[in-house]
This record gives sequence, C-alpha cells and structure tokens, in this order.
Amino acid sequence: MTAAMFRLDLIGADAGTGNVVTGDERKRPLPVFLESVEVAEMLRISDRTLENWRMAKRGPNAIRLGKGGRAKVIYSLDEVLRWLKEDGNRD
Repeated sequence: MTAAMFRLDLIGADAGTGNVVTGDERKRPLPVFLESVEVAEMLRISDRTLENWRMAKRGPNAIRLGKGGRAKVIYSLDEVLRWLKEDGNRD
C-alpha cells in the first residue's frame, strides 16, 4: 500500500478514484451476477426454457450487455433469489 493510498483510506476515500465514501458504502459487498447457464442450472431447467421465460417476461429479470443476437445475458443473484421467493411459485 502506498502512502497516498493509506492517507485516502484514513479519510474514507476510494483509493482508485479519491472519492469520499461513507462507512455503509465501504461495507456493502459487490453484487454477484450469474450467466444464463448458471441460473438455468440453479432453477433446474434447460437454458432454452430460461430463454423462453425471458422472452415472455416470465422468469427473473435479466440484464442484457450489448445489442443484437450476440448480447450477453446475465442475472443478478439477488434478483433470482427475489424472484424465487416472490414469483417463482406462481403458475
């Protein structure tokens, strides 16, 4: 750790940007994202079923990274767990 990074840490600043962060922001864990294959495996369904649910706006909310057919689709673990708790049992 350099001296500059140490000083920034003492005043509660982010070492990468120098922006001051609060105690709550420092303790907050980074969000976890899953690929479609991982979510399908977690839900014990096929990748294709998860894709069909996404198109029908039926499953957990997805995040598209990019445009067109080559866009990567990911899911927030928090969103998948929320969906399971609130919506997953509806049929």
